[in-house]
Amino acid sequence: MKPSALRRAARACAALATVSAVVTAGAGIASATPRPGSGGGALVVRTDLGVARGLDNGSSVEFLGLPFAAPPVGKLRWKPPVPARPWRGVRDATRPHQQCSAVAGGDGLEVVNEDCLYLNVYRPAKVSPGKRKLPVMVFIHGGASTQGSPGIYDGRKLADAHEAVVVMPAYRLGVFAGLALPSLTTESADRSSGNYGLLDQQAALRWVRRNAAAFGGDPREVSVLGQSAGGSAVCHQLVSPTAAGLFTSAAIWSGGCSARQQADAYVAGKRVATALGCEDARCLRALPADRVFRAAQGVAGGNSGSPVIGGRALPLDPMRAITTGRINKVPVVIGVARDEWMGFAFGLYPLSPEGYVKEVTAKVGQANAQRVLSAYPLRDYEHTEYAMGTVNTDQYICRTLQTAGHLASKTRTYFYEFGDRDAPQWRSIGTPMPPPPGYHAGAAHTTEIQYVFAYKATPGALNAAQLKLSRQMRNYYLSFAEKGTPKAYDGPRWPTFDAARQRSLFLDTVNKNNPVGTHVSTSTGDRHKCGLWNSL
Repeated sequence: MKPSALRRAARACAALATVSAVVTAGAGIASATPRPGSGGGALVVRTDLGVARGLDNGSSVEFLGLPFAAPPVGKLRWKPPVPARPWRGVRDATRPHQQCSAVAGGDGLEVVNEDCLYLNVYRPAKVSPGKRKLPVMVFIHGGASTQGSPGIYDGRKLADAHEAVVVMPAYRLGVFAGLALPSLTTESADRSSGNYGLLDQQAALRWVRRNAAAFGGDPREVSVLGQSAGGSAVCHQLVSPTAAGLFTSAAIWSGGCSARQQADAYVAGKRVATALGCEDARCLRALPADRVFRAAQGVAGGNSGSPVIGGRALPLDPMRAITTGRINKVPVVIGVARDEWMGFAFGLYPLSPEGYVKEVTAKVGQANAQRVLSAYPLRDYEHTEYAMGTVNTDQYICRTLQTAGHLASKTRTYFYEFGDRDAPQWRSIGTPMPPPPGYHAGAAHTTEIQYVFAYKATPGALNAAQLKLSRQMRNYYLSFAEKGTPKAYDGPRWPTFDAARQRSLFLDTVNKNNPVGTHVSTSTGDRHKCGLWNSL
C-alpha cells in the first residue's frame, strides 16, 4: 500500500474509534492480479475509473466504498459534484468508506467528514442460467437530510435471493448539502445554490448508468428507491429535468414532495455566514469543516439539507411540477406505513390532555381545532401520545394519497400501505431514544425497511409470516425494477392507482386481525379520515 493510502487508512481508523461502530472507514489501493470469486460472481470488476476487488460472501459479492465523484472539499465545497480521479492497480473495495457529515440521532452518532462521495454495490454470486443482465436497484437512504448513511443498510439479501444489482450511494447532508447564499448562486452556472445533495444523487445515478454492466446489471432497468428523506429525494429526482433518463422507475417510501423556497434558504444561509463571521462563499470555504458544521446547528434552519427551488436541477416547486405534468414520466410506486408518525409521538411523552389540545391547535389552527379534537377524542386511546400520533399519521397519509392522485393522472402509479403492526420496532443506533413503558408504535415509520433490506435500526428476526411478507415485498420491487410493473408470484395483483377508485395494496402478514394477509384495498382514505383532512 502506498504511504498516502496508509496515512488515509490510519486517519480513517482513528476516526472510526471516535464515531461509531456502525461506520467503517478507508479504502486502500493495492497491486494485485484480478481473480474470480469462489461463489461464481466476479470478485474483481473493471469500472470506468479502474479495477476494484470486492468481498465474496458466498451467496453474494459486495463492492464497498467505490468513489462516484471527487471529494467535495476545499474549493469544491458547495460546488456541484465533479468526476473522481481514476486509480491504478486494484482498489480494495471490501470496506465501506466513512460516511458524510451527519448530526447525532437515531441513524448514528455525530460524524464530521466531507470526503464521502462513495457508494456500495451488491450483486449475487450466482445467477440463474440464461439470465445475462440483472435489474439495478438504487436505494437513497433517509435521515432528515441531516443524518444517516448507506452503511446502516445491507443489500445482500435482496441481491442474493432475488438476483438484482443493489447500489447504495452516500450524498452530502445538512449544511454541506443545502447551504444557499447569493454569493453561491452568483458563482454557479445555473444561478442556484443549496442543491448539492440532490446533485450528488444524480452523479451516483450517472455512475450507475456507466458502470452497471460491469457488475452484471442492465443500465436500461434502473429503479431508484428511497425511504423518508430518501423518499423525498426520489420525488425530487422525479421532477428534476437534469435527472431525465437516469432511471426507469421510481419508488417513494414514506417521503414527501416539498422543497425550500430560495428566499427562506437565503435567510438560513446568511445566519450561518454571520455566525462564522463571513460575508461570502470564499471566506466560508477557508474554514475547517467542523466549525461550519457546528455553527450551522446553532442557528435556525442552518443545517437543513433539503433542496432549494431554482436552477436547472429543480426549477419548479415539486408539487407544481407534478400537478402540471412536468416530471420524468416513469412508473411510480408511492406509499406509507399504517402508523407512520406513531414512533415520533413518543417524543412528546409525557403529553397531558391540555398539551394534546395545544399540539392539535398549533397544527390545524384555532378554527379547525375542535373538528379534529372531536374526530380524535382522547377516550378512544390508551395513551395521549397515541392520539397525537394518529392525528399526525392521518394528516400525512391523506396528503400522500393526494400526491398519488396527481401522479396517477400523469404516469402509471401504484400505491401501498404497509400494515404489519407486529413488525420488530425501530431502535436508535445513535443517541438514546427510549420509548415510554408499554408504548408500541405498530407499523410505524421505517418499520417496512427491514422487509426489503437489512437495517441496523430494527432489532430482532422476522417470524415465519413476516418472512413471507418480506419475500412478497422484494418480489414486487424486483418486478417493478425489471418491467415497471410490481408483481409477486405469491401475492395478489397490484392494481394501478387513480384518484377516483383509490385502489392500493395493503402489505401485511396473515394474522388474527387480517386473515387474508396482503390484499387489494380501497379503504385507506376512510381508515385515515381523509374526508376530514381534505376539507380543512
